Amino acid sequence: MFRLYCLDCKETISIWPEFILPYQPELIDTHERVLVENLEGKPVKEIAEEIGYDPRSISRWIKRALNQALFIAPGLSQTNKILSL
Repeated sequence: MFRLYCLDCKETISIWPEFILPYQPELIDTHERVLVENLEGKPVKEIAEEIGYDPRSISRWIKRALNQALFIAPGLSQTNKILSL
């Protein structure tokens, strides 16, 4: 992670590597795998058992990604695909 200081606004800006999400110790590949498997219909509990995480963490990742997607593209809420939480 790199930190830059803006002389104009007096703020420190963090630049994260592409493969890490801010404040998440897991690689982005792990989060992506969880999302893809859930969208393919695999239950959260089964995904959690396979990768060794608490199902509540997995559900939180999925909900966060869904909320971000809906914020970026509100029309997604009208699709027929429902996450199996």
